[in-house]
Amino acid sequence: IKVIIPLHTCRKYIDFSPQLSYICRTLVNKDHGMVRKILYGMLRYWPKIDSIKEEAIIDEISYIVKDLIVHPQFQWDDNRDILRLIIDKFVECGKTLHHGIVTKLLCIFADQQFMQLLILDQSGVIQQKIINILEDLKDDKKFGDEAKDLIDNITENE
Repeated sequence: IKVIIPLHTCRKYIDFSPQLSYICRTLVNKDHGMVRKILYGMLRYWPKIDSIKEEAIIDEISYIVKDLIVHPQFQWDDNRDILRLIIDKFVECGKTLHHGIVTKLLCIFADQQFMQLLILDQSGVIQQKIINILEDLKDDKKFGDEAKDLIDNITENE
């Protein structure tokens, strides 16, 4: 972990991100206890100005979260805090209004496996955060009808 997580900060991250993502997902599947360390580390080294790198990290985190949710040893109570932090980060990214990032987030929010978080989170905190950002994005004139249709589909399914 001490070697893998800092690799997310490299300038050439995009060149090897699929391999790094595969390694992280494999670690999570083999040792369920590593998931929080990996996800906290990825949030710690979140890219500030590189939107392409940000899209790749969002993608990697979403795959890890989906793997986590279907893992036989998954317990909501053990992972609630990190999953809420991830949603907070995704919501923050949605506010940047970078088209590629917003499109990536909409695809993630539309994914049925990822939406299991809404069922698991009995308090409704995650659902409310997602609904709020979707409403903000829908009202933004920067995005076309395709994005707005996707937002409508997501909100209908919730």
